[in-house]
Amino acid sequence: MTTRIVTGTILKPDGTVYTAAAIIIKLKDDIVSSGVVVPKYDVFITTSATGTFSVALYVPDSGTCTYELILATGYSYEFELGSGSSIGLSEIVSIPTVSEDPNYITELTSLSITTITDAATLSTLYDYWRCNGTFTVTLPAATGSGDAYIVANVGTGTITVATTGGDTISGTTPLTIPTMTIAYYIDGIADNWDSNW
Repeated sequence: MTTRIVTGTILKPDGTVYTAAAIIIKLKDDIVSSGVVVPKYDVFITTSATGTFSVALYVPDSGTCTYELILATGYSYEFELGSGSSIGLSEIVSIPTVSEDPNYITELTSLSITTITDAATLSTLYDYWRCNGTFTVTLPAATGSGDAYIVANVGTGTITVATTGGDTISGTTPLTIPTMTIAYYIDGIADNWDSNW
């Protein structure tokens, strides 16, 4: 049994930080690892003056466990956490757009993050692409690889997500990402990206 530090930032729809935000992180099921049992538990946190939070969470020596992060607004986010360096896909796919959730989470330490201000082709070099400006980002060819990208429009411009070849996004043509909105794109099957947008 070991612990991992998970940090993050809570932002309002306008991109400013949400200070003194109440957060609960719940371990969903008991962890059994190397003969040690950690029963389900809750951690209560308040974000700092800069909107950040940091917490040490128990993880098994191998495999993953599931946590739920709950905001005071009632919105919740599930994520899988293990001793490795990546947060599971369930954390990505459970992030709603800002139009549904008045607050959202950025900068989880297990995501590789970049901010771009010009057209780019997404690659596995980064998981989370913060876009500021008006331009197009292009997804690589969908092959069913399981790769996932989070694309955020953090500015006031228009971000268009384009596909490669004849690929579709959720079975349709690409759409623009509204201002201050987070979208995810998952390479679930060949020729199509699954997305919440």
